[in-house]
Amino acid sequence: MSTLAVTIDRALNNIGQTARGVLRETVNAFDILPMSDEERLSAIATALAATAIIHHGRHVAKFLDAVRIWSLEAEGERAAPVPYPECAQAEQVSEAAELISTGTAALLDALDRDGVRLEDRVVAELALYTQLLGRSDLHTVLQTFGAVADAVASPGFRAGYLVRVEVCAWTPVGRDADLAAVPTLGIA
Repeated sequence: MSTLAVTIDRALNNIGQTARGVLRETVNAFDILPMSDEERLSAIATALAATAIIHHGRHVAKFLDAVRIWSLEAEGERAAPVPYPECAQAEQVSEAAELISTGTAALLDALDRDGVRLEDRVVAELALYTQLLGRSDLHTVLQTFGAVADAVASPGFRAGYLVRVEVCAWTPVGRDADLAAVPTLGIA
């Protein structure tokens, strides 16, 4: 069984230079945006939810599970986050989500034009979101997917609606804590 990095490298070699360039440009353009962690995660969640709804129809849950698993696996290889001011603004989140969504659509168009195999197309799309989310810690990735899951499960959700991810501080639970009073965070 191959590692995640080997799987991604193999697929990126198979998708062609144009699609690789689109993927790289999308991640780089997003990386230079001066946003808080909360804004970054909200933008990624907004674009991810829209991508799942628009491009994966009946397979939304499977697509989101794959991105979540890959992002958690990539979490160990993340770079240190760049510090940004902590002031969430819906306009910045919306613009950043649009950048990711446009990049995703351009990536899928390039892959389709080049006749890339379905397996490599899926890996390339997963690689885009894995690169964006894999830089976050385990708790933050799970918070992001909780927000995305809640959004896409909502009957009124449409692509383009903002998905807010609240980054909250958390501390480990002590041995003497009353577990019935501890809120569930989604991690063990």
